[in-house]
Amino acid sequence: MMWNKMKRFFGNLLFFFLMVSVTCCDNEISTDPSYYLSFSSDTIRFDTVFTTIGSSTRILKVYNKNKDAVATTVTLNGSDHSPFQLIIDGVETCQARGMEIAANDSMYIFVKVTVDPQNNDLPILVQDAIVFETNTNVQKVNLEAYGQDVYILNDETISSQVWSGVKPYLVYGRLTVDTLETLQIDAGVHVYLHNKADIYVKGTLITDGNVDNPVIFSGDRLEQAFENIPGQWGSIVFETASQNNRLQHTEIRNGTNGILIGQEENPPALALESVIIMNMANAGLKTSFTDVSASNCLFANCTSQTVELNGGIHQFIHCTIANNYSPYIQRKSISALVMKGAGTANFENSIVYGSMANEISIDAMSFSFDYCLLRTTMNTNTPEFSNVITNKDPLFVASAKGNFRLQKDSPARDVGSLPIAENVPLDMDGNNRTADQKPDLGPYEWVDEE
Repeated sequence: MMWNKMKRFFGNLLFFFLMVSVTCCDNEISTDPSYYLSFSSDTIRFDTVFTTIGSSTRILKVYNKNKDAVATTVTLNGSDHSPFQLIIDGVETCQARGMEIAANDSMYIFVKVTVDPQNNDLPILVQDAIVFETNTNVQKVNLEAYGQDVYILNDETISSQVWSGVKPYLVYGRLTVDTLETLQIDAGVHVYLHNKADIYVKGTLITDGNVDNPVIFSGDRLEQAFENIPGQWGSIVFETASQNNRLQHTEIRNGTNGILIGQEENPPALALESVIIMNMANAGLKTSFTDVSASNCLFANCTSQTVELNGGIHQFIHCTIANNYSPYIQRKSISALVMKGAGTANFENSIVYGSMANEISIDAMSFSFDYCLLRTTMNTNTPEFSNVITNKDPLFVASAKGNFRLQKDSPARDVGSLPIAENVPLDMDGNNRTADQKPDLGPYEWVDEE
């Protein structure tokens, strides 16, 4: 029995030394000059980043596809003067020596960038490289980013001023346009809003975009993955003292609410011309006892109501109100168009459509639909409806991608009223909708691009 125990002991001891020997062989660092590393990408590119504000983090995966372990030195080519930052093994550094990578294994390097102000209105390309030295072999992964100077406003109340030029504006917290003051935003200006940032208008807001250079309000996450994500910022709110507001050729995207306007005590007025409000985590346009005129406007893809009119007098000409066409929206069971309270709303040469059987909800408000395409279960054989088309898919070009222009075979083509269209002869793209005497419904006139 003693002999059996000794055999087991020496057998286990031999197995232990064999395992140690194998492990040591597996972890032995090779100096073979034929060994190279592989990378998940040969270039790490960042979307445009605002100067002085750090980027999101990119990941570089470094592979050792060789049969032995290797050690590599990782160096940021620009050293401490580089706008880029490396994070290796949880430490921010510009160099890490002797980084071991086991055979057929990998390591992660995290990359960020912070660009100094460039004193230039246009984005400036900044570059660097990560250098890997492995067994006398030198390999590089390029780094690229565009740095954009930006005007930053943080919880500010402003008096009358004009925003112009190509340098964007970035809003943190709440930007307030003071009572009796006017903020005018010229064509081509892009206003970025940080998470939960709002614009409150006590005075007047005027945007002067044009077909080629709209004014844009959007979130400040510039990565492509955030291009259509709702809820990235707060709302544009017109308070009770606000008046004479006018927005033209303006896009409001990816916020919580597009526009909230009006209170019973002092209804401000709002004119919208060629305005897009899209991808909102709550409502697109929500009014309370105020008057709104809208022409050539698109209201689309909101979790809650796309347009809600509560009292007031409203005129919508050549507009589209559409919901549930975005993969990023999980809409509530609320109609795209909601009208309630004492007031009047008229819709002409317009489209109201979406995924619900009834996209129009009316409670007490007086209304009319003239030459419109509607998704509804309402009885349209009443005086409030004239020359309407019901429950036919308008055939938008690519609504999931935000393109609500009409396809060639759309039932909304050539069925609008010419006298109505003559009040708004050019569509949102600047095309003449009256030239063929048969205007289309909605903000876009179909154009043969073949």
